[in-house]
Order: sequence, then C-alpha cells, then structure tokens
Amino acid sequence: MNISYNLLIPTRENVKTLECLRENAYQQASLVEEEKYYTERILSGKILAYKASYNKEPVAGIYVSNRFGSLYIDQLFVKYEFQEKGYYFGKKLLLETLQRKKEIENYFNEIFAVSKIFPINQKARQIYESVGYEYLDSNWLLTKVLKREE
Repeated sequence: MNISYNLLIPTRENVKTLECLRENAYQQASLVEEEKYYTERILSGKILAYKASYNKEPVAGIYVSNRFGSLYIDQLFVKYEFQEKGYYFGKKLLLETLQRKKEIENYFNEIFAVSKIFPINQKARQIYESVGYEYLDSNWLLTKVLKREE
C-alpha cells in the first residue's frame, strides 16, 4: 500500500483542498464558518495540518495546535469512501503525527507532556482509546501521556 504522510504547506489552495476533504469526511455540504475558522488558523500558523495520501490522492487530514497546554488534536478526518474499509488511515495518521512530536514542539516552541483530543462520537473515542488516550483530568477531553525525548 503506497501511503505517504506530509506536513501541509499552508497555501490557500492546499488548505482549501484539505477543507474539501474534511467536508467529504463529515458528509456535510458546506462547513462555511468552520472552514473559514480553520483556514485562517492554518494560514496564520496557529494550527499545523498534516495529510495522508494513498497513491498520491489525499485521503485523511489532521489539524494540531498547542491548546490546553498539550499537543491538541483539533481535527482528524478520513475521506468518506475510505472510512470503515480496513485501511485505518485516520489511526495511522494520528500515530504518525504523534511520532512527529519533536517537529511539532519545535514549531510551537513548547514541550508537550500530553496530547489531548475531544472525541466527537463513540466510534472516534474507541479509536483514540485504542492508541492510549484516556480520561485523566477531564470528563470531556481524552488525554495521552507522551514519551519524553532523550
């Protein structure tokens, strides 16, 4: 399987492509207000975006920031046609992103001891829990303790 994971170069065109993928993932005609919010935050550098491509076609995206004193997962989404098909693009992209912790810490000039995420539904919660997220200090944010770099 030819999968690549890349940091998104934050141009309007690239962000628009990823936002269209997010709309497809959620099966919503238009996320206009949210799209504007994420577009501006990515272009201003407040959010980093990564994408997963399968045979050069974008199939998943993840948005990360430094909210809640953590490596915060703002969004994780998979193209609708690839959801629940056994590819695990979302889970793989999440794990790949966590492996890039040092890169993200350097970008935000912060050290992250934990990663946090707000699960939008039970299915998402199960995915996050399968990679080590749990409710530690909040009943609405899942937290994963991150390994320290030596």
